[in-house]
Parts: sequence; C-alpha cells; structure tokens
Amino acid sequence: MTSWSSFAPVTSDFNGDGYADLAVGVPTATVGGKAKAGYVSVVFGGANGPGPHGTARITQSTAEVPGTPEAGDRFGGSVVSSHIDDPCGPEELARGGGIHIHYGDGREPVGEGQTLNQDTPGVPGTAETGDDFGSALTAADVDGDGKDDLIAGAPGEAIGTAARAGSVTVLKGGTKGILDARGAADAVAYQQNSPGVLGVAQAGDTFGAALATGDHNGDGVPDLSVAAPGENSGAGGVWDLTGATAGGSVVTPNSLGLPASADPPAYGAVLGR
Repeated sequence: MTSWSSFAPVTSDFNGDGYADLAVGVPTATVGGKAKAGYVSVVFGGANGPGPHGTARITQSTAEVPGTPEAGDRFGGSVVSSHIDDPCGPEELARGGGIHIHYGDGREPVGEGQTLNQDTPGVPGTAETGDDFGSALTAADVDGDGKDDLIAGAPGEAIGTAARAGSVTVLKGGTKGILDARGAADAVAYQQNSPGVLGVAQAGDTFGAALATGDHNGDGVPDLSVAAPGENSGAGGVWDLTGATAGGSVVTPNSLGLPASADPPAYGAVLGR
C-alpha cells in the first residue's frame, strides 16, 4: 500500500524538547467575557505523554496573535500542526457511514481503491444509521510494519444502551491496502468500556469525534489522540492511547486547570494533526 503520509515523530513539537505536542481547539470557550471567542490549548508532550508536562493557552489576546477576542469568533475552530493527508471522507450515502480510499502511485491518487464500512468482514461492529463511521480519520504506521494504518472514528456509535457514546477503529494496512485480497480487514475497535481505556461509555460522549496522531512520549511509536467532546455534559476530553492501543491517559479542562466557560467547551472537538 502506498502510504498516505510519512510519519514524522516531532513535526508538532512546539517547544523544541523532542516530544510531539497536542494542539486542541476550543472554539466555543468564553475569553475575556466574550462568549464563543475561542482559544487553542497546547498540551506539551513528554516522557509520560501529554498532560503532566505543562500547557499553553493561546487566544487572540496572546502576544503576536492578530485580532481581538470577540463574541462568536470561534478562534481555534480549525487547528493544523502537521499534515496527514486525509485518505477520504465518509460515504454519506452508506448506512452508518463508510470510507472510500483512493491509493496513490507516488504522484497523485489513482482511481482504483477500496470501500469499507462496519459491515465489511473484519471490521468490528455493525453498520447502523447514525454511527458516523469514518466522520473522523487519521493515518499512521502504528505497528511499525512500514504500512500506514487507518484510524476511523464513529462518534455516533451506541455502546450498549448509551446512544452516541462513540468508538474508534484501528484498521491495519497491508500489502493490498487496508483490505486484503479477500476484501477483509484486520482491525480492532476501542471505546470507553474497552479494557484498559479510562472512563465509562455514556450517552452523548461522542468518543472518536476527532482524531490525531503524534509520538507524545518519544518512544518512536505514534500515539493516538481520541477526542470525546461530549464527555461530562459537553466539557469534553482527549484520550491519549499509547501506540494506538488500550491504555494511556486522559486530559480534560478540569485536569488541566483551564478557566471555566459560560458555554460547554467541548474540549477536543478540534485536534491539531
């Protein structure tokens, strides 16, 4: 499979310490009394992953940032720290969402590709209306085999009776692409009720609404950031799955000591990548 991107361990290293950092847009936050003026939260990476190594809060009041915070600005509504070419968006007409991949030939995408959803053999779950499978995507070689893997969010996925609790699926890349010669995937799904994943899946969490990868702990392996902007009634949070496996840590506005907001901040709704 021709990779969608080349994983660069420290391309989002804002403070130059050799660890990738995480940029989180919070466009609905109140700044200086201005509702939905928005800010960007930079969570610095380190040996223990993002969170314990400090943060920086950037607004339009920050030195050298143009403009002034005003109501409705939604500063931080889009954040980019390193470019990962999105393989494809969701198939809007597919039940529950789906992904169509155009593979490249080294110069540009070519017509031949693969289409998959949660009814594809090897993909966990079942395609159901409202799952939004593929509405968030990122790619990185998380298992170190030289083939990019595809990570797909399904923020509308019901977990038991918890509607829109959300999940994320890691689809392993191979010699034929994401699907093998039989049209099957090698994949694993994670949600907040998965062993080793912190928290509990609750209605409206929308775990998997935004995704990003970066080597946050400096071990040479991409880590997966998974946002759940609906967590705790819209306060939000970002899960750092070390090596794109169960485990890791969580950062929330409360754990980072971020200022209170008149509107639910939906922390993690926008992730830099």
